[in-house]
Amino acid sequence: MSKVAGSRALVRFHKQADSRLRLFCFPYAGGAASTFRDWFKMLDTYVDVVAVEYPGRGGRRRETLLTRVPDIVDTLVPEIVTQIDQPFALFGHSMGGLVVYELLQALKAYGVQPICAFMSGCRPPSIKRSEKNLHELPDTEFIEELRKFNGTPEALLADAELMSLAMPILRADFEAVATYPRIEALLSCPIFAYGGMGDENVTLEELERWREMTRAKRTVRVFPGDHFFLHSEGLTLLRVLLRDMVSCA
Repeated sequence: MSKVAGSRALVRFHKQADSRLRLFCFPYAGGAASTFRDWFKMLDTYVDVVAVEYPGRGGRRRETLLTRVPDIVDTLVPEIVTQIDQPFALFGHSMGGLVVYELLQALKAYGVQPICAFMSGCRPPSIKRSEKNLHELPDTEFIEELRKFNGTPEALLADAELMSLAMPILRADFEAVATYPRIEALLSCPIFAYGGMGDENVTLEELERWREMTRAKRTVRVFPGDHFFLHSEGLTLLRVLLRDMVSCA
């Protein structure tokens, strides 16, 4: 693992010297850049995988946690624009999808946009969120809600000491999702909306609403698995992602 030169937020686990496409990857709530540690092994050598580290975790754990998606994006934009020297795509899972959507709005000011964006396990911001504010729940109830997502290892959920370290990050990220406003601004780049067949958090009907969010090509794909199908179906996901990304290059 190495930080991209001059960057706090961008992490590269392997440098592809002959890359022709760059893929920026944005983790889900509670996730870190390490979520994408092995992706370079499963993508062609001309794809340069750059993972994003949000403030307050991983190599940025000494920084203040942020509880608003626009604030997170504000810290990322200056570093990302310095790395736009070749065609690029954006991938965001769950909360990461909202970060990607917000980033796309911010990049308009720089006159750049990706060849495509992947919104994975994420409902579009045009849909009003009606779920309760999970970040405000007492610890015991919050942990039970996390268990339902099936994305946090049981060993971690059952370890009080480890959870005391993870809890502030999870609460901050869930607050960022809960407070993201309802937005219907259209995008200009192709959108690929990926989802899990058994995802009870983001339904297929909600996933389909991404078709309304861009003037360009829009595609919805569903994979086996639940909300965290990007782990259980990693190989299949990356094969499809590579094909979709190359089709837009």
